[in-house]
Amino acid sequence: MKNSNKVICIVITILAICFFVGFYVWNSNIEEEKNIAVEERIAQHNKDKAAEKLEAEKKEIHRQQVRTVIPGVACWGDDFTYGLGGIEKSFPSVLAEHMEDNDYLMPVVNLGIYGEDSLTVLGRANAIPFVVKDEKQITGNMEQNIINITSVNGEPVDPLLHENNPGVNPVTIDGIEGTLYGGIASEDIDKVAEYFFAPDNADVSATIYAGTPIVTQGQEYVDYVSVLSIGNNGGYDSIQTLVAQQQAFVETRGKNKDKCIIIGLLNGDNTSNADADRLMAQAFGNGFLNIRAYLCSEALQDTELSDEDKAAAERGEIPSCYRYENRGLNDVAYEKIGRAVFNKLEELGYIIK
Repeated sequence: MKNSNKVICIVITILAICFFVGFYVWNSNIEEEKNIAVEERIAQHNKDKAAEKLEAEKKEIHRQQVRTVIPGVACWGDDFTYGLGGIEKSFPSVLAEHMEDNDYLMPVVNLGIYGEDSLTVLGRANAIPFVVKDEKQITGNMEQNIINITSVNGEPVDPLLHENNPGVNPVTIDGIEGTLYGGIASEDIDKVAEYFFAPDNADVSATIYAGTPIVTQGQEYVDYVSVLSIGNNGGYDSIQTLVAQQQAFVETRGKNKDKCIIIGLLNGDNTSNADADRLMAQAFGNGFLNIRAYLCSEALQDTELSDEDKAAAERGEIPSCYRYENRGLNDVAYEKIGRAVFNKLEELGYIIK
């Protein structure tokens, strides 16, 4: 009996040992499989990250190659380009969204300032440059450097009307780099009383002669694809003069001067703008975009209109459903215009991926 019990104990011990050995081996295999799985996941993760990095590097190289051909899209203009009346949108911001969504690897720059007339916009763009009106001795003391500014054709201009003035500073006058400041006239907040020039070099002492061009920061965008909207605040004496100003802009656009979109007048209707629409279409062909007509036709599809707005659209006047309290356009209008400008750029092949 004792021998039998011993045998049973030995058998149980052997079975227990076998069980624990088997469990250990089984558990070791599971751990090994887990480790292999973890290593495989880490390896795949590293492989994926390397692939993402390579793809990002390729995309950046391609972006740089694209930007050597087309650095970006520059939207020049006044109230309309600035986005007056828009709460969250301007047409350049909407255009930028469409560009990004459709994988166009170039920036969109909003160079619109509300309240500017056509000559002031074109002066910022260096198309019809600002010039120094009178001879002036320039020193490092800004307060002594009060200068008068006109357009190169002698007409008045009013840059720096607001705090945000894209396309102006820094400026260069006769090779002297610096910053231009404007003091608002006390009797008219829509005018600049006088301009001050602050050279970067405090030791400068030079004579600047009448007629010297003021080269603005707008020169940075000369090779961009350009979208221009001017004329809504005056700055010309006839439609022929306005078209000549637009042509001067196109001719000064550098290596991409063949890639310009000219937006027609927004104010008025089909009758008052008949000559402007006809002359701009003749001058710029497919590069002319009549946004006013667009907002009175295609853009109104699937839009419920009041009788008043229907009548306005029929005569070619932008209806009130697209206006913001009679002061600029609203977000709905800018959304549709941004899409229309994008479609035009794509249709004409002015942008590349």
